[in-house]
Amino acid sequence: MPVISIQTLHCYETEDRRYDDCRLDITPDDEPIYSLRRNLSEGDIWELNREISFAETVSVRLWDEDRRTDDHLGTVRIDASTGPGGVAFVLDGAHYEMAYTVSDDSRSAQEIAWAGLNRSTSPGVWTHISSSLFKSQIEARLENPEIIDQAQAPLCGPTVVVYELARANPARYAQLARELFETGYLPLIGNTIDVPRGLREDNIGGGMAAVDWMFAASLRNNANAVLRVRSHLLGGLRGSSLSGAMMDWSRQLLGMTEVQDISTETGGEMAAIRRAGEVVSSGGHAFLQVEANPLLWGGEDRHHYDHWLPLTLGPFIEGNEIQFGTYSWGATRCVQVDIDTFCESFHGVVIASRP
Repeated sequence: MPVISIQTLHCYETEDRRYDDCRLDITPDDEPIYSLRRNLSEGDIWELNREISFAETVSVRLWDEDRRTDDHLGTVRIDASTGPGGVAFVLDGAHYEMAYTVSDDSRSAQEIAWAGLNRSTSPGVWTHISSSLFKSQIEARLENPEIIDQAQAPLCGPTVVVYELARANPARYAQLARELFETGYLPLIGNTIDVPRGLREDNIGGGMAAVDWMFAASLRNNANAVLRVRSHLLGGLRGSSLSGAMMDWSRQLLGMTEVQDISTETGGEMAAIRRAGEVVSSGGHAFLQVEANPLLWGGEDRHHYDHWLPLTLGPFIEGNEIQFGTYSWGATRCVQVDIDTFCESFHGVVIASRP
C-alpha cells in the first residue's frame, strides 16, 4: 500500500501581509478530505509529520482562510511513485514548499494512523484529558468500537455517528481524534468545528469516557444555535439531535454524499426500514429515530423521539415479527419485536450512502 509521509511545509512568502491562516486539505483517492490548520508567517516551517495511506493518487490543496472567501494557494496531485519529493504552492502571490516521501507499506491504514497518533508528543488542548489517557482510550476504540458509549449523557445522536465512523473508517477516526485533541479543531468536510475554550476546559460530562465526550460534546455544541453544551448543562434541547444534524454529520463526518431523511409519521415504516437495510448492506449508514424503551427494553413507557439507533444488520421480517441488529450504550444489540410495536416506536430514518 502506498503511504505518503508529509514532512514539512515551508513558508517563503505569505499571501496576506502579516501571516496566512493556512489550511492544508489532503484527499487520498476519493476518500473524505483530511484537513490540517496552522498560522504561518514568512520563514516559518510547519513540521507536519503525517502519514496517510492511499491507493493511486493523493491530492494536496493549500488555502489561506479568510472571513469572506478563502484564497486558493495551489493544488498538487501526487501518484504512487516511491521516493522523496517536493512541491510548491505559488498562487495568489504566495510561495510555500512542501516536502514529502512516498513509500510502500504493508501496514493497514488503521495501523498507520494509529502509529502517527501514538508518536505524537502534543499535550493537547483539553484541560481534563491527558495525552496518555487520550492515547489509551483511542487505542481501545480502534480495537473495539463497541465500547464507545454515551453513558448517562443525552448525546445519542453524535455518539452513534462517531461509532459508525470508528467502525467503518478507523483510520479517519484516529486522524480526526488527533486533530481534535491536539488543536481543538475538528476538520469536517465543508465545515471546521472550532471548539470553544469553555468546552475544552470543562469537566467530562455524563459519565462518558473522555474521548467519547470530546467527540460527542464538540459535535453537539457546534450544532446548537444558541444553547451551549457543558458537563453540568446536558438536559433538554442542549443534548437533543434532530434529523437535520444527523444528515449534516453523515455528510461532514462520514463523508456520505447521498443523504435522505425519511419520515414515518404518516406511515411507510416497513418500506423505510427495508430501504435502510438496502443502504447498509451496500456499505452506507442508516440512523433510526425511535423510542428506546419499547424496542430495547420491552417496556411500555414511551418517550417520543428519544433515541437514535444505527442499523447494522437486517432487517429480517417473518410473519408478524421483525429483527435487526443495532448498537447502543456501548453494546451491539439484536432488536426482536412484533411489527406493531416496531411501527409505533419508529418515527423515521436518516439514510446515507456514496454512489
